[in-house]
This record gives sequence, structure tokens and C-alpha cells, in this order.
Amino acid sequence: MPKDPAGRSILSVHYYTPWQFCITGKHRTWGTQRESDALTANFTLLKTTFIDRGIPVILGEYGVAQATEAASRVLWLEHVTKVAYDMGIAPFFWDNGGELSRTAHRWRTRGLLEALQRATSGKEYTITKR
Repeated sequence: MPKDPAGRSILSVHYYTPWQFCITGKHRTWGTQRESDALTANFTLLKTTFIDRGIPVILGEYGVAQATEAASRVLWLEHVTKVAYDMGIAPFFWDNGGELSRTAHRWRTRGLLEALQRATSGKEYTITKR
């Protein structure tokens, strides 16, 4: 990070890990303990490297390929949102119209809105695949 005596710098990141799930859709499912732990470790690194040193972080973009299993997409999106939110990272979900119809103004993927609401509720809970 550049030196910023006025304290106006903010780090903005995009998150599409694992690539084979989020972007290419070659891995259609997500949610093993190892995958969950890797996600948490990545965000913990952002927290300890930047947030804990007074540098705010925003998650400017994150999402999942439509070729993946819906339940895994919802799980991944909820997990990313909850971990980011709980660590003080402002999450901005990116969608090209696959999850949210921009003309009908309705969610296409069942349970996604509720998952995002749970994730940003500030409540402690265990994220589960539904």
C-alpha cells in the first residue's frame, strides 16, 4: 500500500476462488471443509494484512458461474458474504442477470436472497448447504 498520511486509501479486491468453480464452472459443486477453510483463510489474510492495520477493505466484486449447482452457488455466496461482513469487509455481489432478473426484479435462484440476508444479519450461525 502506498503511504497515505491522510488515511483515505481503501483496498478493493475481487474474489473468484476457486477459479474452476466461480468462473469456468468445471467444478460444479463447492462446500468441502477444505474449501471452506481456504475461503476463511484468504479473508483472514486480508483482515490481518490490511483491516487490522487500519486500511479498510471492500470486496468490490464476487460471484459464481451459472453452470454450477444452485445449492453450491448459494452456499459459496453466503459463505463469502458472511466471512467478509463479519470481518468488516463491505461485500458487493456481482451478477450479470443470472441470479437476479433485472427486468422482472426477482431473484432467480431459490434461497439466495435469504442466504445473503442471513449472512449480513450479524448473527452467529453455522452455514449449511440447503
